[in-house]
Amino acid sequence: RKSLVGSEMCIRDRCRAESDRLAEILARSGLVTLPDAELRMRERPSCPRPQRFSTEYLVDREARSGTYFLGGPPSRGGDEALASLRWGCFEQTWGGSHLFAFAAKDSGWRLPRRFCAAASLTGAWSIYFRDRLGRMGLLEPEEWLQNLLSKRGAIERGLLDLDLHMGEIEESEARVRLADLPRSDATDLVRIARHPGDALAGVIGWLLLVKARKQEEARIGAGFDERAFHDGLLGYGTIPLPLILEQELGSDLCQEIAA
Repeated sequence: RKSLVGSEMCIRDRCRAESDRLAEILARSGLVTLPDAELRMRERPSCPRPQRFSTEYLVDREARSGTYFLGGPPSRGGDEALASLRWGCFEQTWGGSHLFAFAAKDSGWRLPRRFCAAASLTGAWSIYFRDRLGRMGLLEPEEWLQNLLSKRGAIERGLLDLDLHMGEIEESEARVRLADLPRSDATDLVRIARHPGDALAGVIGWLLLVKARKQEEARIGAGFDERAFHDGLLGYGTIPLPLILEQELGSDLCQEIAA
């Protein structure tokens, strides 16, 4: 028992160190401004949020902190565990939920994306963010390869989401298609089934983000500041991406991007 506890503490320490390293990378990257909020890491409790199927990250906005729950591969230790944690940190913490929770304006915190055009900034951010990290040379070659595979997986999940909820396929075929995707597990089908349109909205949002950045680069030229561009998008919170782009870039440019 003492040996097990000591091993778990060692894993958590390594995870915290890796998280700090990632934060330093992002702080230097020029991609985005990290929130002034503490990130906590702990072992996943048996049921951190009973009303949901599962959770990897919880936000406490009043205390200006967020907790990333370690589970799955990170709990086993080793280099593979740290690689898995690295993606988790990019998706759920420094590159995802943590960033959204504390950059978002209060007015946009819980506004459903369904109010406009079904394109999600929340779901799109991890795909887009990984792409930018890789293109800036901030990812190791193995991670960049995994990034490309995950991006393909995101597109396939979006198509699966569409087919499943349009009644084009049954659950059995959905399971077969998911089994062939990178970084896929049994909970993916539950998430897709419980949140119709989310996987597809993430892919559409990612494409909109890429298009919007290219448009702004062409319009502004050498003075384009990618960090300011990202900070502006995140500052609107988790409201629908078309609304964010309209507020940030103007309605004419937003219509051009959407077209």
